[in-house]
Amino acid sequence: MNLELIELGRFLRKDDIKDLRDRVEKALALGDVLIPRGSKVEGFSFNGGEVFSVNDDPSFYVKGDGSIIPLLIHVLKSNLQLPRITVDMKAVPHICNGADVFRPGVRNIDLSIKSGQTVIIVDEKNLKPICVGTGLMEAKLMQETRQGKVAKNVHYVGDTLWDFSKSLITH
Repeated sequence: MNLELIELGRFLRKDDIKDLRDRVEKALALGDVLIPRGSKVEGFSFNGGEVFSVNDDPSFYVKGDGSIIPLLIHVLKSNLQLPRITVDMKAVPHICNGADVFRPGVRNIDLSIKSGQTVIIVDEKNLKPICVGTGLMEAKLMQETRQGKVAKNVHYVGDTLWDFSKSLITH
């Protein structure tokens, strides 16, 4: 993902925040979690979408196609309740380099995962989130399969979104 900042932060009006909260709720069922009522929300426009910071906490990214991705920085701080896939330590460097998640490296699968659902990928040793992905099949099918891709990597430790999120925290 090669993103370029187009517009510095702009604060959203109350009605825009409500609309955004409704979109997040519809996409992730986390509207009130990611954007608590009374929050101040700032948006940063990129060539591929917009990063939203809630109460000075980089929280999520809305891609140009409208899909919503929780930012790993926020996932690490808040322990968002999204389905998780645990991977072995050999898979970690590959995933943190942008690779998708393949079945041989998977150690544990949350049984609630549905195809197309946002998932958090964690390492087996520390159980720390290393990637936000999209499940490519139902959990039951993930368990039954022995090879192939089970989740698409959409945001990982060290990518452009990670670096930008960290820069917002340090300023």
